[in-house]
Amino acid sequence: MDAKPIPFEEVERCVKPPPPETKTYSFHHTCYRIKDPRVTVDFYSRVLGMKLIATLPLENLKTTMYFMGYTEEGEKVPSDFKERMEFLLHRKKHTPVIEFLHNWGTENMPDLKLHDGNKAPKGYSHICVAVQDADAEIKRVANLGVRVIKESGGQGYAFIEDPDGYWVEFLDGDRLGSPGDPNIDITEMKAAIGF
Repeated sequence: MDAKPIPFEEVERCVKPPPPETKTYSFHHTCYRIKDPRVTVDFYSRVLGMKLIATLPLENLKTTMYFMGYTEEGEKVPSDFKERMEFLLHRKKHTPVIEFLHNWGTENMPDLKLHDGNKAPKGYSHICVAVQDADAEIKRVANLGVRVIKESGGQGYAFIEDPDGYWVEFLDGDRLGSPGDPNIDITEMKAAIGF
């Protein structure tokens, strides 16, 4: 099959004016299923510096949701459950969070493998964390024993794997510059997609 990209203009024509009802919308979170929250929370706090914002156990579903993300410098996550939930649910001025969904008992299933979306059948790919220096971050996390999928090699982006097999991209925002920056090598970015 001779595959070609769909022209940008063709896709751009699909963009419609947003309905007025959506003017207050903001992206809040995405959700990953996880095997063991102890391992996942350790990784996302110790390796990626995220904070545990809230935990919501659902006894009737035998499930617990763990919400993690970044906070503003000096901002404290409340310790009271109700205040934590308020902090979580009203994060419009903050960055989005990740919900880690744990079905009770999966931590005791040694053969359980979660689908990361990067193997057939492909689907979901990864989350991205903006960093100051992708090369330095890859060295740091490799020394922590984290699996590196793709090193930056000075290209400004790299990929690692979390404990459940999900990919995390490090994107060196300072190196890539801002939109329209003539120093951005778009061929490098295109090459990243196909690895």
